[in-house]
Amino acid sequence: MTEHFPYTSLDYLRKDFSSDRLVLRKYSMNQSSDYLIQKDFIFYFMIDGSAKFQFGQHYVELEKGNLIAVLPNQAHRFIVNQQENLLYYQMRFPLRLLLVASTEGHTFFDDLKHLDQPLPITQIPAQNQVLLMFYCQELQHANPTNNQNLVIALLTYCVYLYDRNQKNAQTIQKNKTLAGLVLNYLQQNYSKKPSVVQVSQALGISSVEVQRIIKENTGLSFSRFSNNLRSNNGYNA
Repeated sequence: MTEHFPYTSLDYLRKDFSSDRLVLRKYSMNQSSDYLIQKDFIFYFMIDGSAKFQFGQHYVELEKGNLIAVLPNQAHRFIVNQQENLLYYQMRFPLRLLLVASTEGHTFFDDLKHLDQPLPITQIPAQNQVLLMFYCQELQHANPTNNQNLVIALLTYCVYLYDRNQKNAQTIQKNKTLAGLVLNYLQQNYSKKPSVVQVSQALGISSVEVQRIIKENTGLSFSRFSNNLRSNNGYNA
């Protein structure tokens, strides 16, 4: 089906895209679960409480507003401490239905290939949690077969939130990496008094980017930071 992407409104009416396989359930858990392995794709939306999520050999603390994406046949489980209670929605559906919900099918499938590398968990801002909760509550009391538009809206919103937050996280990580490169380069070469242009050429980024990184990470201009760096290292030449 992927070769027909993007889809038209008529595609949503095809039997292949029937939404009756969407399973939306609300769970309250006060003890750890066994390992879960499902043949379908799963989104978990944390409503309240705290627990740990084990994904392969990785563990991560869960909190309200977490959105977790799990690929088919990937083992995972919830670890709940004594006297704790975890409340969450589970959205389980076939991968073909997720493709309908994705506005960028080819890129989203590329992203899915790497879900086993980072932990597939993202934190949803409070205002987005409200709308996601609305979709879940509406569909929880409805028949998915007769509410296909609502099914698509819910999954589309989950995909949007997950994809947006993952890209934001990647941007933040990239900025941290660039900042480390710039600051390390200046630390190693302060005695040579490198200019903004020389730093940008050495690292393959623009002069504007170099100045932005220095300002955001030190609060100083490039020249002020460079002068302070030489002075702090006892170099006054």
